[in-house]
Amino acid sequence: MGPLGTIEELKITENPKISQKVDRVVNDEIKTEKALSILYTEGYDVYALTRFLSSGALGIEKKIVPTRWSITAVDDIVGKNLIAEIKEFRVIDKYVVLSNSYLGNHFEILLIPKKWEFEVLEAWIPDTFWTMGAEKITITSEYETYFGRKEYAMKQGGGYYAIRLGVLERLRELKRQACALVFREVTPDYFIPVGVWECRENVRNAQITSFETLKEALEYIKSSLSTDFDLWKGKSAVLNQKTLESFF
Repeated sequence: MGPLGTIEELKITENPKISQKVDRVVNDEIKTEKALSILYTEGYDVYALTRFLSSGALGIEKKIVPTRWSITAVDDIVGKNLIAEIKEFRVIDKYVVLSNSYLGNHFEILLIPKKWEFEVLEAWIPDTFWTMGAEKITITSEYETYFGRKEYAMKQGGGYYAIRLGVLERLRELKRQACALVFREVTPDYFIPVGVWECRENVRNAQITSFETLKEALEYIKSSLSTDFDLWKGKSAVLNQKTLESFF
């Protein structure tokens, strides 16, 4: 929080300018989920949608929403809409890896030729902002099946939904569906928390590499990660599926 002071006089010099698209949605008696879907389809990014939601402009019973809640709510609602969309696409026919590093976070995302599933594995390396004093790497997993999940991703919080949105946007670009397995390594270089936008933008800017076989894709991922791959496998729901066991 910055410096505080008392306002002695305040003058409003002009009315705020709102685009016709936003004004139409704000004034219509429609639910928040529908309003967000319409605006996202119209081309508004999640950052704009978060501002609309947190300001209390959307929904039938309009309420101001804390920014932190609105960020995750937008990622979740838009993500669910995209899941329904990508389920109409054909399954990818190759193994695809998306790779990127930014602000001390390294991402390797494996897209497997199967119907939609999603898992995020996070490896927290000792001596990061959150792991001071830790002596070994901690890995958490959050997973959802083709039919989704009912519980909030408590172990990873808003980062899970930001990453999922980024993955879904990439699948929509490819016009394909897939089982997505995300490896996220948080290194000591990530010494200042900046928010879940970092997760989203890491995925959005990841570079694509294609492979003919799962073995080739996994070897590429193994060579790019510093954490022992057995630790990842021990936590993963996707990697321990019987259909994939023969590749280890």
